Amino acid sequence: MRAFRDTGGRTWEIRIDYSTIRRVHAECQIDLTKLFDRESDAAKAVQIAPLFFGVLCALIRPELESRNISELEFGKSLDEAAGEAAVVALHEGLIDFFPESKRRVIGPAFHKVMTATEKIQKAALDQVEKTLESVDFEKAVKTAMDGKGSAGDSQPSQESHPKEGPSASSA
Repeated sequence: MRAFRDTGGRTWEIRIDYSTIRRVHAECQIDLTKLFDRESDAAKAVQIAPLFFGVLCALIRPELESRNISELEFGKSLDEAAGEAAVVALHEGLIDFFPESKRRVIGPAFHKVMTATEKIQKAALDQVEKTLESVDFEKAVKTAMDGKGSAGDSQPSQESHPKEGPSASSA
């Protein structure tokens, strides 16, 4: 069983068993056992927030009902960080569901992919931060405004008001 926290600090447990797999399939037409197949609907669903939210609600439906929490209320308690934690908990929960022979292969592979993803995301964010620090935004905005004309420039462009007279099409 794996867990994640929402923005309200509530812990939600993801436990995958045949009952859960059946419930998710019935509600979302997603076969969770195909989650690690990149071309499957399950793999695609976790990459699209609205689809993943439906899967997540189906996964934790008994917990939502026992706590008397609506999907709307639950959804309001999720931000991107909580959603990402739920995706990881889902993957880890499914790894736990599989027999030992599959866990030995899929578990380490999943964690290697997660580590590589985190490194790439960190490098990309570091690059964005460096770029943001090096750009003179005032100069860039002024240059952009000068190139398009200032707000006080009331001269209409020739393109927006063609010269009057016979057009080539009416001749």
